[in-house]
Amino acid sequence: MKNVASRLMLRIGAALAVGGLAAGGGVARAQAVYDAQVPFSDAGLSPALSGPEGVAMEPDGTIFVADTGNKRIVKIVSAGGVGGAAGSAAYLNATAAALTVSGATFKGPSALAVNSATGALYVADYAGGAVYSVVNPETHPTATAIAYLAGAEHPTALAVDSANNLYIADATQEAIYKLANGTTPAVKLATPAGVKPVGLTTDAKNNVY
Repeated sequence: MKNVASRLMLRIGAALAVGGLAAGGGVARAQAVYDAQVPFSDAGLSPALSGPEGVAMEPDGTIFVADTGNKRIVKIVSAGGVGGAAGSAAYLNATAAALTVSGATFKGPSALAVNSATGALYVADYAGGAVYSVVNPETHPTATAIAYLAGAEHPTALAVDSANNLYIADATQEAIYKLANGTTPAVKLATPAGVKPVGLTTDAKNNVY
């Protein structure tokens, strides 16, 4: 059976997610961002997306994509501008542009999360061994590294709960770390031995999965 892998971002209900499919021998990969399974326009975005692995949305509907293969973050704004309804037809003619972020050189951003209270965008750069807090991501993006392990970071996933706490999954350390309001020091959460977390989410009661 041929090995087929796809890296697509799909809107499921009102949410955005990253999905992949793989099965047996050589690899074929599709690179796209989808809304209701209809591609976003990325006219003017050069180079085109390459292996996007993370996505996050600001409360105003602005979407950020971790364009892993191109070592950058891409911002997508609906044709109606900031504030357009997420999932609306306006996104079919959305504008996409790479962010110029001060204070960081990404090596392979793979996961994103948004603090809806502050508007900060969190970026997990697994290849670079770092997590960044990017303030003013829509206007003047400025990044600050969050050294939750003093230089031994290998972040694989991020999540923010309703109390604005940041959770970082680190598969290399086989651990999940909690940062109150996204600031250090980090608290290591109790997890089963041998678990290598690669994804995170939280619920309305701030339980972590």
